[in-house]
Amino acid sequence: MLRTQQLKTKTTILLVALCAALSGAAHAQTMAHTATFQDSRTTLALDRFAKTLAENLVQSSDYTSVQYALIDVDTILVSGQVGENVKPLNHDTVYGIGSVSKIFAAASVMKLAETNALNLDTPIYRYLPDFTMADPRYKRITARMLLNHSAGLRGDDYVNDALISGDNSTDGYDNFLTILSTQELNADPGAYSVYCNSCFTLSEKLVERVSGKSFTQYITDTFLRPLRMTHSSTPENTSATADYAYFKPEDPSSYWPWIHYNVIASGGINSTAEDMASFARVFMQNGAGILSEDSLAQMQAAEYRRGLWPAEADDSGNYGLGWDSVKLYPFNDLRIQALAKGGDITSHHASLVVLPQQNMAAVVLSTGGSSSLNQQLATKLLLQALATKGIATTSLVEKSFPVLAGVIMPQQLASYAGEYAHSDGRLTITISQAGELNVDVPDADMQSFQYAGNQGFVSPDRSTRIEFVDAANGRTYLWVRRYGTHPLLGQEATSEFQAQKLQPNPLNASTKAAWAARNGVRYYPVKLVYNSERFLTGLPPEEVQVTKDFEGYWGAKRIRDAKSAVSEVQIPGQAGRETQLATFETRGRKEYLHLNDDVLISQQSITALTLDTQHVEIAADGLATWFGLTPATAGYEPQITVPDKGAYAIYDGEANTLHYSVVDGATPITLPEQGALVFAGLPGSTFQIRMVKR
Repeated sequence: MLRTQQLKTKTTILLVALCAALSGAAHAQTMAHTATFQDSRTTLALDRFAKTLAENLVQSSDYTSVQYALIDVDTILVSGQVGENVKPLNHDTVYGIGSVSKIFAAASVMKLAETNALNLDTPIYRYLPDFTMADPRYKRITARMLLNHSAGLRGDDYVNDALISGDNSTDGYDNFLTILSTQELNADPGAYSVYCNSCFTLSEKLVERVSGKSFTQYITDTFLRPLRMTHSSTPENTSATADYAYFKPEDPSSYWPWIHYNVIASGGINSTAEDMASFARVFMQNGAGILSEDSLAQMQAAEYRRGLWPAEADDSGNYGLGWDSVKLYPFNDLRIQALAKGGDITSHHASLVVLPQQNMAAVVLSTGGSSSLNQQLATKLLLQALATKGIATTSLVEKSFPVLAGVIMPQQLASYAGEYAHSDGRLTITISQAGELNVDVPDADMQSFQYAGNQGFVSPDRSTRIEFVDAANGRTYLWVRRYGTHPLLGQEATSEFQAQKLQPNPLNASTKAAWAARNGVRYYPVKLVYNSERFLTGLPPEEVQVTKDFEGYWGAKRIRDAKSAVSEVQIPGQAGRETQLATFETRGRKEYLHLNDDVLISQQSITALTLDTQHVEIAADGLATWFGLTPATAGYEPQITVPDKGAYAIYDGEANTLHYSVVDGATPITLPEQGALVFAGLPGSTFQIRMVKR
């Protein structure tokens, strides 16, 4: 079956904090489906409002299911679910909450700080003596920097962090400190906040070392059990009898399997909307008492302002400690503080929005969709609930950017034209004397903006404004503000540095020749364990692409020499996350590419599958074995004997997954004319192959 690739959405929103145990009576009131307001006309109307919105969202988007809850003080006013699932959906159906898990890590660190077990501003190597890096600046990293994303780490977790349920190996997490020991920092600790998964995996290590408990046990004892979050778990204590929400892509006829994320603090917790609504009480003014008022105040403060950041504007991303937003739009226009954290893993998405002073929160979990849409749904529910309580929300109006009449662009703005990059790639900015700015992104339609006065350029629909910022660090940034309007959910706002201007990087002749020889060459991942999620979602290879008109770069990576390139962008927020160091290595006649912890093999080092290929043995290094598919084997059905803890996967020429044995078993599959076949397993594992003509 054909599975379209599901990319991890790089959205954000962090969370966190908790408070002392709920009493049994208070909890019973919180979770009761026959709560006091349940019979009121107002609450019934709010319930219908929520259900209608969720149903329309599922019908109009790529959602499989949605589960939601809205809590007021200690009473869940609204709770429901819509969509499809393997088993009928109910309020106990469990979802992966992805990066909303980070709030548990932040709350855990804050709790340990309250007991003086650690100090937020003491370098963490003093608590984690086996934490070292190939960069002496690591000794300046503090717990605060982990929680506000400013530690300066490159930001990606280890390679095998997401596994098909069954064999839940934790080897990658266990060796995480070893992985960090070989890495350098991308920036000075504390210089700016940029979304960082590794910061929270490192905070998980910190919690375990300081508390003397596993992270799972610590959050169970401190939060899950006191708050009676009976349907919340991690990959380490998942219930075999739990009802899970499964994702169903458009093309396949079946649901995807459940996937464990073994970076628990970064994205591995599972929960329900009602459990997370109970957790949200921690952040309310009249909360559960697990964390002190001082801890909550610190977590809700504007941590993003400690380092480089755009000027204040309407936004959905402005970091606190754990929270991705401590000043969420449009609540800021109502002078109401709103905290938000979102999470996106391959098939699950989550959003938590809390109004601490109003003692309210909304949770939206889903299979399919996105955390940003979930956040908009949560926002819509909270605004409606505020209105029913007599809090005026009618002052909120949809916004756009003004365009001043008759303005002429200052000609010095033309100097900002050039090549820009974010950690994912490049874009080209051109600016005409008449004030037209064009943004050219590879494989996308060109976007045009017109000078609108006050040093800014605005899109034709006035939803987006671009300005240039020369920052104190000597770098030039593309500052993009946007009001995005969803027909069902209303408006959201973003404000971020989206790219950094690149400087020329001329190469010497030998370096230029080495990269010219690699230009257009693809590299395939070989470090994946046999049940890696990535085999399921499609494996687009890394392709070296160096441009002639602006030499010295591979995408956003600056070429350093004949065998290495590195991302050097330093962009706060989302656009500068997960930077890469690329190095090339030759083993015998095979060339390998190292991207941080990942290892990939050159397509020129891969042999073509033939009709004579009868067995494949995984080498002692455990790296996966790849074969190219050609017309010579097209139309044949491979009948493969798979060893224990082994798997194979087949891809078409566009890198879409056609067959993955962990999921599809021995279901017959006919080989395409182009594509690839990969075998993965333990060292020494042997696959027997017989080719049958169909």
